[in-house]
Amino acid sequence: LQAPSWKFTNGNQAAIDLFGAKSAADFTSRTPWEFSPEKQKDGTSSSAKAKDMIGKAMKEGSNFFEWTHLRLNGETFLATVLLTRVQIGVEVFLQATVRDVSEIRKAEEAVLNVQKLESLGILAGGIAHDFNNILTGILGNLSLAKVGSENSKELVELISESQDACLTAQGLTRQLLTFSKGGRPLTKVVALGPIVKEACTFAARGTRAKCHFFIDDDLLPGKVDKDQLAQVLQNLVINAAQAMPKGGKIIVAASNVGFVDLDNSFLPGGSSVKIVVQDEGDGIPPAKLPKVFDPYFSTKTNGRGLGLATSHSIITNHGGTIEVESTIGIGTVFTILLPAANPQDLQPVLEAPVIKRGSGRVLIMDDEGMVVRVLERMLRKVGYECESVTNGEQLLDSYEKADQSGQPFDVVIMDLTIPCGMGGQEAVQKLKELNPDVKAIVSSGYSGDPVMSEYAKHGFSGVLAKPYRISEVSDIVRRVIGLNSTKADVEG
Repeated sequence: LQAPSWKFTNGNQAAIDLFGAKSAADFTSRTPWEFSPEKQKDGTSSSAKAKDMIGKAMKEGSNFFEWTHLRLNGETFLATVLLTRVQIGVEVFLQATVRDVSEIRKAEEAVLNVQKLESLGILAGGIAHDFNNILTGILGNLSLAKVGSENSKELVELISESQDACLTAQGLTRQLLTFSKGGRPLTKVVALGPIVKEACTFAARGTRAKCHFFIDDDLLPGKVDKDQLAQVLQNLVINAAQAMPKGGKIIVAASNVGFVDLDNSFLPGGSSVKIVVQDEGDGIPPAKLPKVFDPYFSTKTNGRGLGLATSHSIITNHGGTIEVESTIGIGTVFTILLPAANPQDLQPVLEAPVIKRGSGRVLIMDDEGMVVRVLERMLRKVGYECESVTNGEQLLDSYEKADQSGQPFDVVIMDLTIPCGMGGQEAVQKLKELNPDVKAIVSSGYSGDPVMSEYAKHGFSGVLAKPYRISEVSDIVRRVIGLNSTKADVEG
């Protein structure tokens, strides 16, 4: 750059290539603001700001700053610029050292996004834990109230609707936990068709789009976390509806895929289930298509870019894959492949949950008084004696004293997380030192914790996710103790 015109007088080949010039002659005799967009990131005029940067370098001898540049093909890139004042005889020049840092900034932004997701996961976990404790008190007391309301059909219906609302709220807290690093799905072998229909229909409500379902009658079941899978399907349907603001059809198909037809080495051997969600929107530009699953990437001006990133994480954690294809002017197709489960492992769906009566002594460990009170009411209602403590230290003391007195506890129910105290994961190991055959049930509002999904590996005999109803409590306690069914069991 030469004063006073401040046009380039020379440039090495790297500079010529960086700015997309065709030759050295094409590069020289241009001003810096000719290689800049009309405005910089802060909204200021590039030409005016460039002159300010040059003036500062001339006055102070050098100036180092970041600058958004414009290649001759119209692309922009971020670079660091060092301007150094050089005088040769009576002529004054500025030497410009330009370094493209756009990829470095993208990498730094990606790290920052990961940190944001981790922070969000911690926050979500804390919210879910506290909220699930509250829901446990509400849902538990509702289930107790329902047992005493058999003679009033209207009251039973109102209580049932309230219970369903609590379970919907539980599903929302589970969705929050998918952002938490290391969270794993709580999987069960379930029929996939009803989940697909219910989740997609729910997501399409209030939009101008309508779902059209094509689901195989003999669709194989899957071993999935139904709340997480529903979240994925809802994300896809919401995206499809937003891609068609004037309305349109969303094709939702689910079919069996034999192993011989699979062209995907990431799936384990055996049959799989394919779920397709297809819209009739404008489509996604080819340049943006590879980025749709990236955190914080969105094609919408008001999008957060977390829905598809979360969906990808959920499907991957289920041992499956999710892919996208799109054609401009025709629409977008998302395809999910999930390992199929053995239909023989599909548990029959009960018309109504059954409250199972039993007998025995239960020791409860939980630091939340509301949870303890409702759990004690439930257990006593179905025939158990119970005591409660607030942390692992008290639990060990009570358990040992009960053993020594000849009135041992048949089962222990312990909260996984106790602030400022010994939680369930540590306490169960110490209990096993006292009694290797101890029967313990882990309970938590952190439903995505690995201990909850793999409880047996951590020394537990069963799992009880918060919030819960009396039917769930009575079932798990009796199964862990090993009691048989009785004629006194009732619906509830």
